[in-house]
Amino acid sequence: MSDIETVLQQRVATQVVTSLRVEVIDGPERGHHTVGGDTISVGTARDNVLVVGDFTVSRYHLEIAARPNGIVVTDLGSTNGTYIGSVRIERAVVPANTPITLGGTTIKFDDAVRKTVPTPIETQNLGGMIARSPAMLRLFADIERVASAPTSVLIVGESGTGKERVAEALHSYSGRDASPFVTIDCGALASSLLASELFGHERGAFTGADRVHTGAFERAADGTVFLDEIGELPSADQSSLLGVIERRRFRRVGGTAEIEVGARVIAATNRDLRAEVNNGRFRHDLYHRLAVVVLRLPPLRERREDIMPLVRHFARDLG
Repeated sequence: MSDIETVLQQRVATQVVTSLRVEVIDGPERGHHTVGGDTISVGTARDNVLVVGDFTVSRYHLEIAARPNGIVVTDLGSTNGTYIGSVRIERAVVPANTPITLGGTTIKFDDAVRKTVPTPIETQNLGGMIARSPAMLRLFADIERVASAPTSVLIVGESGTGKERVAEALHSYSGRDASPFVTIDCGALASSLLASELFGHERGAFTGADRVHTGAFERAADGTVFLDEIGELPSADQSSLLGVIERRRFRRVGGTAEIEVGARVIAATNRDLRAEVNNGRFRHDLYHRLAVVVLRLPPLRERREDIMPLVRHFARDLG
């Protein structure tokens, strides 16, 4: 299936984190835990990597990530906070074996299991995304792995990291590419217009509706609806979207006929929706439906190996 363009570069060896070792010092899950990947979320919700049965811990309480600059601990807008010693933190870089308290539970990061990436490292181009860093090559592999699945995908990354490119690549490799890829920017539309843009409206549905308008789900047919900046979606529209994803049917605004949904939903955000769930700004059930697969797009500062390939690529484009 792969159409990835490969360009051989110099041979290098890179250490990547394959799993993390965490010890629960105090709390219901006391003991040692080894979990796969370089990032773990901790909380009471079942889709966390480390689930704790402590009712003083939030659904999505904190995230621990092994990064080049150290172990990054990020509080996800929890109710009772995350503490290093007596200091409540929002984000901190800590050494291994630092006790971290969340609610009535205390954990510490023991160690990271690393392996050397086989050489040579190659520059690859997937859908116009140029990369050679292990993080991006893993993302490319994940895109190919999940592209043909019908499940929803949530793409998470800072502004400017290329989330729409990832969504377009998923569509291109999905087998749905003969059908439209329809984008809705949830942050660019007024709340009064979102329902109409998503689901369409009938003539006379509201003042100024002088003709039938087909919405994104109807236009996409069996293709893809890409909901950019999904974290900006107002609560009323969150409820409507949840109903469409669950029932796979919708009605145009002002209409009575039900229309079946054939499109796949891909959403993107520069927010941490887990924190939005904790703060009551985003529905937990909608997050659960959207985040069946989560693809995290790292910023360029965390994948400096990609800088020179990108420079060469843009230099060629500029002639």
